[in-house]
Amino acid sequence: QNFKVSPRITVGAKAYHFSKSKDNAFKSITQLNLNSIPYNSSVLLSFGEIDCRFDEGFISASRKTGKSVLELVQKTVRGYLEYFLDFNVSQKHRYQFFNVPAPVYKKEIDLNANQDIAKVVYLFNETLKKNLEEYSLNLIDIYGPSRAVNSFSNGLYHCDSVHLDCRILDILQNKITE
Repeated sequence: QNFKVSPRITVGAKAYHFSKSKDNAFKSITQLNLNSIPYNSSVLLSFGEIDCRFDEGFISASRKTGKSVLELVQKTVRGYLEYFLDFNVSQKHRYQFFNVPAPVYKKEIDLNANQDIAKVVYLFNETLKKNLEEYSLNLIDIYGPSRAVNSFSNGLYHCDSVHLDCRILDILQNKITE
């Protein structure tokens, strides 16, 4: 069966924004995007990458709040998924969630900072995987194919220090049709 992929973007949205109980612009834009998709569609969701950066997201929030990164990740992932499940009651979409690709090792920051980023990506992905299993939701794993043995990008799918390029499409197609 052929599917048409029609991107809907919520610029700057983090999993964190969906985990909050109050409404916000990111939720509103995403709701408009989801409502523009035909009822009972297969929907690919990708949020979380920004949360895992060194200078913002979980690492920064942990320093500011004194809470562990693991605690913040667990709370965020749970709220993120609950938001989409609650919103989906009326739409009946079939969600497939992307995890976060392996991070590119950044020479402009030190080894400890790079390791912190790799740890956050790992924790986010493991927490997401566990929660998706609990909810019987689908995971599209882009972490595994993009990761080298050192937990950083293997360089096969990144077009720069952040983004994946079209080389990942074959992997995605195979994961979606599994």
